[in-house]
Amino acid sequence: RLRGAEDDARALEEQFEGLSLQVGSSWMLDAWMVRYGALGYALCRDVVGLKRSADQLAMLLDRGLELRSSLALIRGEYHRERGELAAAAAELTEGLNALHPEESFTRAWLLSALAETLLASEELERAAEVARECIEIAEAAAAQHAIPSLRATRALALAEAAMGDRDAAAARLERAMEESVGLRCAPIEGALHEARARIALLAGDRDKFVLHAAATTDHFGRTR
Repeated sequence: RLRGAEDDARALEEQFEGLSLQVGSSWMLDAWMVRYGALGYALCRDVVGLKRSADQLAMLLDRGLELRSSLALIRGEYHRERGELAAAAAELTEGLNALHPEESFTRAWLLSALAETLLASEELERAAEVARECIEIAEAAAAQHAIPSLRATRALALAEAAMGDRDAAAARLERAMEESVGLRCAPIEGALHEARARIALLAGDRDKFVLHAAATTDHFGRTR
């Protein structure tokens, strides 16, 4: 799902559901499936998937699981993709405030989502600040933080470009695209190329625009 391979993800889910029926329900495993599956929906901007995930996780919270920060993350992503930016920022901020200080994985995802939300709200300096915080956390942690870090890098580059520093933004995205290759994550690779194409368009660089627009289409085409 994180790689945008939704058909494969659903096939695996069907296998998982069969196993669950045999061995009985596991609250933590159910929560894990919803919690991390929603991250893929966020990368692909799948509003329906985010809404379904939020509803499922809310039900698990009602049964006693303490995953409020994860629910705030999913709801924040959902609100942003619907254009409800104030509600998105409020949810994501609440999630950050409720998070345990040492839980860096969820914090990195919350910060990357908040950076995107602030960027959409044209709060450019704040978006850049939040994106840098996310990148700093990711650099101090393990490889599993690579996706939110690259997502934050994209937001930081677009904020830099909007504030007039297009050369720095372009260079930042070029480095990020090199880092993303090994992840085989079509949604994040496509998003980086899309941002690079936007900056090339701002700079009037037609060759770079055509190159990265084509790469965007290639990556996003895999996720439909």
